[in-house]
Amino acid sequence: MEQQKGKFGNWLRNSITAKLLVIGILALVLLIPLSFVKDIIYERSLRQSQ
Repeated sequence: MEQQKGKFGNWLRNSITAKLLVIGILALVLLIPLSFVKDIIYERSLRQSQ
């Protein structure tokens, strides 16, 4: 069992696919605060025009 964990950990460190998957997930997670900031900018521009 311990040897299988070592193989998985080694694969995770060396795998380009795993790294790309993690980068993709992080990019998607960071889009959430970006949309909040865009909403605040839009709201403030509406208030300024009023």
